[in-house]
Amino acid sequence: MSDRRIQTIDRVSDIFKCFDENTTELALGEISEETGINASTLHSLLASLKSNGFIEQDLASRKYSLGYHLLYLGNLVSSSLDIVKSASDALDALQQRFNETIHLATLNRDHIVYLDKRNSSKQLQLYTKIGIRVPAYATSTGKMMLSYKGTDYIIEHFPEKLKKLTENTITSRELLIEECKKIKLKGFAFDNEENLEGLSCISAPIFDYNNRVNFAISIAGPTQRIDSLKTEENINFIKAQTLSVSKKLGYFPK
Repeated sequence: MSDRRIQTIDRVSDIFKCFDENTTELALGEISEETGINASTLHSLLASLKSNGFIEQDLASRKYSLGYHLLYLGNLVSSSLDIVKSASDALDALQQRFNETIHLATLNRDHIVYLDKRNSSKQLQLYTKIGIRVPAYATSTGKMMLSYKGTDYIIEHFPEKLKKLTENTITSRELLIEECKKIKLKGFAFDNEENLEGLSCISAPIFDYNNRVNFAISIAGPTQRIDSLKTEENINFIKAQTLSVSKKLGYFPK
């Protein structure tokens, strides 16, 4: 990223920081004085922010305030924080039973993002970080969530040909759609070394009060160990834990 773009981001951040619960409206000159940005540059930045919904301007007073798109983004963050709290007990229960790496993930367009995790205490384990993004088509949580997003979503966000990450990666959108249809019928998903060789996962969905699936939990580890967990009893336990989270989000199974 260029120094100029970084400077622009810093300036936008400074603009947002001018506002708080006691200062909800500011004139151009007040923002300029607070941030040290000259009026001409500031006017251009505010115009761009306004056109994208991040800043509003009162037509009468000409003063600026924070825009409603920030409220939307704030709700997304709030939702993520709520799910981390709601899923905490389930992650603990799964880690205690299986002693493998447990992930809580959400879907962001064509990638998944890890929101929380529990580590395995075993010597051979998976090292991941909260916040990391992974291609959704090559993960169990990604395919789990995509199965409920449906065909139109997959067509919109994925190209016809998908990048091959391992020998087992799904490499076409058509195959991904067919795989997701099967996953939705089963109610759980596997990643059979599709993202990393030697690594496999089992995933189950988390529903919200509108019956939507925006989150999923997975158990990840070396393929030999994960394969040994693929029993009806274990899968039912995993699904029971994700169901407990779903109920906390207002979901009531029919």
